[in-house]
Amino acid sequence: MEILVSLLCMLIHIPSLMLRYVPFKEKISSKDKKRLIFWYSLTMIFDFFLCLWILETRNMTVTFYKLNTLLYCIIVGIVNVLIIKGYTKEHLFSFGLTALLVWLTFALAVYITDKIGYTTLNQGLLMETVIGFVIYLLSYRWYRSLMCRTITPFLDIDSEDYWNNIWFIPIAMFFSGLFSHGMEEYTATAMQLVSRILIGLATIVLCHRIAQDYRKMLEKVQINQQLEMQKKYYEVLTEAVQNEREVRHNFKH
Repeated sequence: MEILVSLLCMLIHIPSLMLRYVPFKEKISSKDKKRLIFWYSLTMIFDFFLCLWILETRNMTVTFYKLNTLLYCIIVGIVNVLIIKGYTKEHLFSFGLTALLVWLTFALAVYITDKIGYTTLNQGLLMETVIGFVIYLLSYRWYRSLMCRTITPFLDIDSEDYWNNIWFIPIAMFFSGLFSHGMEEYTATAMQLVSRILIGLATIVLCHRIAQDYRKMLEKVQINQQLEMQKKYYEVLTEAVQNEREVRHNFKH
């Protein structure tokens, strides 16, 4: 039982790893991919033995379970910043939005687990993790699309204003929702679940709208630049035609 719970505590990190990697996959060299896989694997193995040690020597608590998940996300975020360089604010935004999505997923899993019922905390954590993975797999395509739409299009362009305005939003909303319900709580009431869903949806909609508006603004800037270039081209062309006419006129006379 201890090995199974430790294994699931380790595997619960996979959703956040996948969602953080997806928006940057085209920016990562093959060498950096190998480095990421190495550090991801190493940290997950370490986390497995840490959870196993806690289960065998002490009692697994909700506080440890939540802190372990949170600290692992922070450590992986640091790894991403150090390996995938040049995108610090992008990684911070990715951390907040990914944490929010995973938090919502497993908040729903906790609520379903509570309704099904469990006898021990380990059994509850086991059921929650399995249900959470099922929900995550069903929602993965939508989660992946959301991460790509809000991050990937703005990696190749000068988007400093965009990231200055948006990077802190999901982080602030995630921590406000996390700390408002306490680190020692496991079960979620219907009102708590609704509160978390509303916080999550509001953050997702806000970030998505900002991304859409910024994309439209960039398109307008590009159109204006094209129009300005065409205007200058026609001015030069008109001047060339006028000069040619003057030369012909002078030649005739």
